[in-house]
Amino acid sequence: DNYLAGLLVNYLSTNKYYIMFVIDQINGNIVGVLGMSYITLSFKKKMKLDFNERTYNVGNVFIFPKYRSKGICKLMMIKLINYVKTKKIATRLKLDVYENNLKAIKCYQSIGFNKYNNIIFKYYLLFIRAN
Repeated sequence: DNYLAGLLVNYLSTNKYYIMFVIDQINGNIVGVLGMSYITLSFKKKMKLDFNERTYNVGNVFIFPKYRSKGICKLMMIKLINYVKTKKIATRLKLDVYENNLKAIKCYQSIGFNKYNNIIFKYYLLFIRAN
């Protein structure tokens, strides 16, 4: 849709941390943000995750209320996955979603994130292959 085409996606990054900003080019407002950080092997063990691929956690996904229900979250996630693949940052992305956040779960699963069964958490762990 035309509104999504007018959004600018920008990244700030260090070696292990990334922040994505989505900006409305018409008014200059930030409409959404998310962060992504590296998950160490020791943290994977603590979380009882049974894989060794280079994994980043996607977190703090936030769309400002006035801009919700316009497809921005899906756009952000697709752009992030493409960025990660192009830059060869990770082979797997992880994100956590509360079980009652059905709208977010539906969005993430429509992009290809899958539920990871892990009994320690009360929320969904979703993963997508990023290679």
